[in-house]
Amino acid sequence: MQTLRSVLGVILGYLVGAATGMGVVASLFGGEGAPGIGPVVAGVLIFALAQVLAGFLAGTVAGRRKVLHAGIVAGLFALVTLASLLKGSAVEPAWYRIIVLVIGAGAILLGGRLSTFIQLRK
Repeated sequence: MQTLRSVLGVILGYLVGAATGMGVVASLFGGEGAPGIGPVVAGVLIFALAQVLAGFLAGTVAGRRKVLHAGIVAGLFALVTLASLLKGSAVEPAWYRIIVLVIGAGAILLGGRLSTFIQLRK
C-alpha cells in the first residue's frame, strides 16, 4: 500500500505542476505579441505557488519521506524543462524556461518541506 501511495504522490504532484505550468505558458504566450512585465511577473508567481502545491501534494500523498517524493517530482520537472530548453520552442522564449526551471524546482522542494510541518487530518 505504501508503494502505491508513493507512486500516486509523485504522479499527482507532477500532473498538478505540469498542468499549471502549461496553463500559465498558454495564457502568457498564447496570444499575439509579447506580454508586458506585469503579466509575466504575475504568471511566474502563480506558477511558483502551483509548484509549491505540487510538492506539498506529492509529500502529503506519499505519507513518508515527503521531501524525497517532492525531490523526485522536482527532478522530473527539471528533466522535462531542460529537454524543452534544449529542443527550443516557438511558444515561450528561452529566458522564461530558465526562470521556470530554477523557480519551479525550488518551489516543488519547498512544498515538500512544508508538507513535513503541516499535517492534514486523517
